[in-house]
Amino acid sequence: MASLLLVPSAASAAKAKRFHMQTGFVLVALNNSPWSVGNGVRAPECTGIGKPRRDAAFQSTWSSFRCTVVDVAGGAARGVALVKPVGPEAVSVVRAISGNPPPDRPLGKIPKGKGRTRSSDVAARLAKSDWAKTHDYLGAVCYGVGPFDAQVGIDTAGAYFGAFVCRITVGGGAPSSVLLVETSGKRSVRVTRTLV
Repeated sequence: MASLLLVPSAASAAKAKRFHMQTGFVLVALNNSPWSVGNGVRAPECTGIGKPRRDAAFQSTWSSFRCTVVDVAGGAARGVALVKPVGPEAVSVVRAISGNPPPDRPLGKIPKGKGRTRSSDVAARLAKSDWAKTHDYLGAVCYGVGPFDAQVGIDTAGAYFGAFVCRITVGGGAPSSVLLVETSGKRSVRVTRTLV
């Protein structure tokens, strides 16, 4: 996901009080978060609030979203939540707009990691980790959290993080879990803790 996001610079991003995201990225982050998995809910639809801003790829982005919340099992409506980006890839459920969607689940302390990488590289690196060797690891959807560096370039554009939230798929029909993962070297990652 990070390789698709273009951020002008870490300095300008750090000064910004609000992050902006495309709707599709909000849905990916929200539906693979501890909030979604831990509460058995998902957001089938999010709509940007207010006037959109254009990103470097001329796509519409917003700093706030109205997201419909439903139960994963059965699809019963839970309400509408206000969701805001809290970084170039992560989002937070701020409050209920209507109904009774569950509150956000804080991540706790975010590790710094040893080095930085893009979230699009984490699933493959996780497959080579000690954790994956003891689990029936099939894959992951990951997004960066915490401090980041921005890079611009044809093959290197995006936000580089030291920590990631990863929704893990394992074999044997086991339910998804959400892990906090950090970089442990130039081309390696390790599981810091289980979030859900």
